[in-house]
Amino acid sequence: MHRAIYLCCLFVLFGVRGSDAQGELDLPKGKLIYQNDFSTCEDLTDWKMEGPGQIACADNWMHISAPNEEEHHVFWCPEEFPSDFAAQWQLQNMETDAGLLIIFFAAKGRNGESIFHPSIAPRDGVFNKYTKSDIDCYHISYYAHTPNYQNRPYAHLRKNAGFHKVSVGDAPLPARSTKVHTATLIKQGAHIRMFVDNRKLIDWTDDGQRYGPVLGAGKIGFRQMRWSHFRYRDFKVWQLDSTSAREQLGWRQHTIDADGQGADGIKLYDANGDGRSDIVTGWEESGQTKMYLHPGSDHVRTPWPSYTLGTTPSVEDAVWMDVDGDGVPEVISCTEGKDKSIYVHQATGEIHDTVQWVQSVVPGASKRMMWMYAQPMDVDGTRGMDLVVAGKGEHGALGWFANPGDGNVANWTWHHISNVGWIMSILFHDMDKDGDQDIVITDRKGALRGCRWLENPGQEMVSRGPWTNHFIGLTDVEVMFTEMTDLDGNGLVDFVVPERTENTLRILYQRNSSESGWDEHTLNLPPSTGAAKAVALGDLDGDGILDLVISTNTNGDHNKYGLTWLNGKEIHLDETAQTFHPISARHDAKFDDVILSDVDQDGDIDILICEENFGENSKGLGVIWYENRIRE
Repeated sequence: MHRAIYLCCLFVLFGVRGSDAQGELDLPKGKLIYQNDFSTCEDLTDWKMEGPGQIACADNWMHISAPNEEEHHVFWCPEEFPSDFAAQWQLQNMETDAGLLIIFFAAKGRNGESIFHPSIAPRDGVFNKYTKSDIDCYHISYYAHTPNYQNRPYAHLRKNAGFHKVSVGDAPLPARSTKVHTATLIKQGAHIRMFVDNRKLIDWTDDGQRYGPVLGAGKIGFRQMRWSHFRYRDFKVWQLDSTSAREQLGWRQHTIDADGQGADGIKLYDANGDGRSDIVTGWEESGQTKMYLHPGSDHVRTPWPSYTLGTTPSVEDAVWMDVDGDGVPEVISCTEGKDKSIYVHQATGEIHDTVQWVQSVVPGASKRMMWMYAQPMDVDGTRGMDLVVAGKGEHGALGWFANPGDGNVANWTWHHISNVGWIMSILFHDMDKDGDQDIVITDRKGALRGCRWLENPGQEMVSRGPWTNHFIGLTDVEVMFTEMTDLDGNGLVDFVVPERTENTLRILYQRNSSESGWDEHTLNLPPSTGAAKAVALGDLDGDGILDLVISTNTNGDHNKYGLTWLNGKEIHLDETAQTFHPISARHDAKFDDVILSDVDQDGDIDILICEENFGENSKGLGVIWYENRIRE
């Protein structure tokens, strides 16, 4: 009889040596729910072999091989393991000429039944009966040295049914190693990791959308291809706290569109007049500008209707603007890279009919600079909306295109306001309280970097300037997207600015209207987050106090949270008393600007955002939103 141990009070916390994975295996405390040292074959009587594999036990090891290397085989543990677990075992290669190892986990019938239920089709070790059949599971190939592909340099994680390759990891077990190795598999809800010794092979979070729902509880099985001869010992499984579910309490991720590369920014507008906010987004690496019409509260949790408005190489920003004043919005796209253009997309018929959208280029913008960000504003107070826009790099500038209102973009004229290094934010506010809109920017690079505002010279001089520059602060750090509000209730606007030089949030409080009337407060971001990108303020928990939502880039680190929030009551507490609550899961994240909106129209604030990763196996999430369920 196998040695399964169910202990109510045995808790573990284990780690590994090695600088490249230091702390990676420090797990939440959990109880040991299964143990089998594989020392005798009597411990394996209720395990199930599928295919012609044979078991032999010697010297406190379990050997698995195929007689005469006939066929592949899978050896299943009989236990049903929970969704949150850590499994660990030791193994050693006894035949280094060829072989392949796979670990199956979270294996269950497609309808939730056991994989051994009579209704499930028989299996005999043939691969497609596990990957394209009537069972769901994940599997990781962590040793791959076949006659046709020797010493494969990477591990694979796939999701079944469907044989979907969802992650390509680090190099697996060395092809000809005869050392004893320790394998560790960790599944915390949607977050899956695997290690060999002190090396992480796989780190992936299932979004529950692209290839179906996240898989939960199920069985674990060891698969070998027919050339393999490995021996195993000391197999243990711990039940972990439901960390992923607990850390994301109150938030649920939904995909609006993931069918593209490099989603880059969200702008909202009720384009079709139905009372709901629609979206435009530029997909930088795909070179497209797309529109998403809000489908109504009953359908917001599935991908939204999407419409491609035009081809826009290296598009960096897209924004709604009523160019001709007819009440029907056009869309403006700004491109960087080699394209360096501004495009206008106009509906000639129904807004949801992409065949009737036409695209034109603004001649006065072509090749002037890499265009990064735009906002519509009636600058001259004459013929409707003009376009305030800025760029980066060589010839980078902030300025505005005067729109004569005749619908002909060839007649737009450029007016320079200020040089910039790399524009991040463009905001409008009457900073000097003289009755006209001034322009506030954050500029992350160059001689004029920092948070500053440009003083509107008044309607008579607006076309000629000058727009006098006023620094608010942060000229010594790399500033990112800013948020503007009156935080302290003194009637003067304040700014919250993420910066990357020291990776903090800086709150710039305006104490009076003088040039030096700004006080600065610093919030240090915790090491569990990435490099600061954007911030948004809103009352997330309904207590009447503005909370902070912070987006970051984790730069390839799968163990950090890209999106967190801080209770507004904690802004001025000591950092040891502050809690940055996770919104996203832990994964490689390149989040963009944060947009707060009641997406599902249930009365609380949700979060709209783009995740910009791109390329093969990038796991870029695209255009997504997080559902606020804090008060449920």
